Amino acid sequence: LEQSRIGKLLGVGSFAAVFELLEPDGSTLAVKVLERSLKGEDSHREDEIFRREVDIGMQLTHPTITRIHRFLE
Repeated sequence: LEQSRIGKLLGVGSFAAVFELLEPDGSTLAVKVLERSLKGEDSHREDEIFRREVDIGMQLTHPTITRIHRFLE
């Protein structure tokens, strides 16, 4: 991520935003960012949901499912 650049906003959900990630090699990825400002009083539960989504997503392999490359906290 150090040499990658954040591009345009692709979408916003209930507590996360997805941005375009421009890689130095010219490839484009997506980065999902947990938005603290979008989180309500139940932020601990939302953190757990986000982590569970990442854990499940890292186990899935299918051409129509977005692959998760890494998780940073």
